[in-house]
Amino acid sequence: MRKWLYYIILLLLMPMACNKSIEIDVPSQSPVLVLNGQWQQAQLFNVHLTRSRGINDPVDTGANLIRTYEIKNAFITIKQNNAVIDTLKYDSVNYRYINKTKKTIIGNTYEVDAAVPGYNTVSASSPVNSLMLFSGTKLRRAIGYNSYGDLIDEISFSFNDNTSSNDYYLVRIHKSDGNYADCIGTTDTDFEKMIFNSPFTTETCIDGNKLLLSDQNFNGQTKKIVLTVASNQMDITYIPGKTRRPYIELLHITEDYFKYIKSYNDYDLTSLNPFAEPTNIYRNVKNGYGFFTAYSMATDTLR
Repeated sequence: MRKWLYYIILLLLMPMACNKSIEIDVPSQSPVLVLNGQWQQAQLFNVHLTRSRGINDPVDTGANLIRTYEIKNAFITIKQNNAVIDTLKYDSVNYRYINKTKKTIIGNTYEVDAAVPGYNTVSASSPVNSLMLFSGTKLRRAIGYNSYGDLIDEISFSFNDNTSSNDYYLVRIHKSDGNYADCIGTTDTDFEKMIFNSPFTTETCIDGNKLLLSDQNFNGQTKKIVLTVASNQMDITYIPGKTRRPYIELLHITEDYFKYIKSYNDYDLTSLNPFAEPTNIYRNVKNGYGFFTAYSMATDTLR
């Protein structure tokens, strides 16, 4: 018994004996510009511009974090189909560069260029794809139960895909309060398998703002989509003088946006899964960091 006790004590002490403090000289990093913007059709131009934070920079978690890295003296131009059409001005209230007159137009390609003294000029571009309209949108209440015993509703609709190849779409389901619905179920194999695959859960549904699909299997055809959701998430909200219903959005997005959402989902998972490989969020800004895209979006009420 004493012999086994000796081995146990030895094993406990071994990690302590093997510890050694090592100082690593981390080289300093020059900051670069970080540009972010997501433009819907018929909306005013606006972007968010900051600088990157190096690994040696102090971590600021206070109220001044935005002001610490915000860039306020940038010269930002907007090109529409390669022709300069506008410049953006800094809005100190919303911490963004904005325009108060011009709006995005479907069918055009937009480029954002941001120049700041002491930094490399950054740029990014995106087309505004054609608008995809809903057809036959229907909400069927209380059609059955899911594996957890929850009563579920069925959401169905159709849209006509373009004959051109490589179209990408994002479906978003909103509750009547405007928040995204949780745990959307589908057997449609065209949707990306972006399930919550943490080793600590067996969940197999998709978040209401991450229903991604491409037209690889239905190019140029009419696509019918059928989804399920817990019935209590499709309830109506009544407020004085107004009735709010759940609704659905269909976004015609770029391949860049498709990759961005997939990478962001993977990034979220790595923060919850200690066994996952580290992942980076997709970016498309030249000479800097960040992500910029434009898209068209149709909306329909669920009733």
